[in-house]
Amino acid sequence: MKKIIKVACVPLIVRIIFHILYSVTIASLPFIIKYMIDDVGKTRTLSASWNYITLFVLMIAVAMVAQYISQKASWKAEYKIFLELRGRYFATIMSYPKSRFGTNSIGNYTSKIENDVVTTTEMIEYGLEIIENVISLVVYAVFLFLLNVKLAIVIYLVTVMTMFLPKITAHRFAERKNKLLLATGDYLEKLSDLMQGFYSTTNTTRDGVVRRHGDELEKLERSRYQFGTYKTFVNVFNGSVMYLIDIVAFAVIAIFLSKKMITVGVAAATLTYIREFALPLRGVVDGISAFKSVRPAAEQVICEAYEKIAKKKAIKNFSNIVVDNVEKHYKGIRGKKYTCTITAGKKYLVQGENGSGKSTLLKMLAQVTLPDEGMLKVDNMDLSEVDISNILLYIPQENHIFKENFANNITWFGSVGKEKWHEIEKYFGAAMSENLPTHSNCSKLSGGEKQQIGILRALMEDKPIIVLDEPFAAMSSERELVFTQLLLEMKNKTIIMVSHNKSKEYADLFDEVILMEDMRMCS
Repeated sequence: MKKIIKVACVPLIVRIIFHILYSVTIASLPFIIKYMIDDVGKTRTLSASWNYITLFVLMIAVAMVAQYISQKASWKAEYKIFLELRGRYFATIMSYPKSRFGTNSIGNYTSKIENDVVTTTEMIEYGLEIIENVISLVVYAVFLFLLNVKLAIVIYLVTVMTMFLPKITAHRFAERKNKLLLATGDYLEKLSDLMQGFYSTTNTTRDGVVRRHGDELEKLERSRYQFGTYKTFVNVFNGSVMYLIDIVAFAVIAIFLSKKMITVGVAAATLTYIREFALPLRGVVDGISAFKSVRPAAEQVICEAYEKIAKKKAIKNFSNIVVDNVEKHYKGIRGKKYTCTITAGKKYLVQGENGSGKSTLLKMLAQVTLPDEGMLKVDNMDLSEVDISNILLYIPQENHIFKENFANNITWFGSVGKEKWHEIEKYFGAAMSENLPTHSNCSKLSGGEKQQIGILRALMEDKPIIVLDEPFAAMSSERELVFTQLLLEMKNKTIIMVSHNKSKEYADLFDEVILMEDMRMCS
């Protein structure tokens, strides 16, 4: 909690300071009334009345300005907290080991970032409201008991609520609210889009995704801040109706007193009746209850957002990966044991019937899932205890393509240098669809074109191991053959590919074929 408060400490302090100013100016009004009655009641001059009217209006004006600044500071604090907490939460999730990320759905993560984070700001807001209401009670108590003990007791026993909602701001307020809703929808759409690309991220590309998320988050929170600022104006404007009643009542009573049209007792009773001092006491009671109701969830959110993800030893090169009697269970059903050796620089084709474990093998190599039995070892090190993402890139069957232009997709939002593109384009340009580099929203491309982007993206990162799960399923057989040959001709690349192409001619392109039925290897 201290970390969150620290982020927004300046606007929070401003809020408290100006709330104190607001409380003092409002609480001073009965004193002005008292001295006005005493002075005007003796002198009976119109000039003295106008002096007190001016002072009364001035105090209300100061109170309104203080209230506006205080509430605007509150929105600024919320703006900073949302930027910090949502940004931190997203970055933490993106740092999860790939096997951990899959334990929750993307919808669950989205809900946590969008909805659960709100509970933290609610808890802070309730805590501040309690502090503010206590301050108001202390200030009002001092002023009121100095004014008149009996009058103070009456004020704390009587609750009067005046509500008036002028329509003059309704239309523009609705427009601001609609803009915020649209911005929220755009953010959630982009959030889902970015998270769906999680399994393809590496240490190289992760920062680019986090930066792209930060850009979208900034747009959302700026829209929220603008809405909140205008909402504050509306609240103060609507509240001014109550103050207008005070001003009019005060002015009329002051003038009537100077003309001996009403008694002092009537004036004092009327002016004190329209004021509301019981609200802070009710606010303290309600605030404590609300604070307790959201505190557990808020603390859980903060704990998760600031979790320190343990970093494993990063593997920078390898000689071989050994799959040693690995077994994966599915809902209590035992699968087959896998045993094979992947040697650096070789090209492997993984074949087998549906359900034989082809995709599972690739997911275990990419650390997307962990084996239930057996062990995977990279150069005699347990794969579960190291980070292989620096040398291995995994292209799943459903490789996510962001709703972004071609450059952002293949460079992971600038994580990978664009200079690499010229080399790849020279090598793969003839096989690539012509309209890819100019496309502004690559999520709308055909299945085959999306798969081309996935392959180009993998090549941009230049990892020594590329693991591909049916990367050409949506391509024509001719284009599949062209891309396969180009990939296999690349030197110093270990290729592990799943394909349903069972032709002998296709299998002969590879150094070895891994047959999943009996987990044997053949040259």
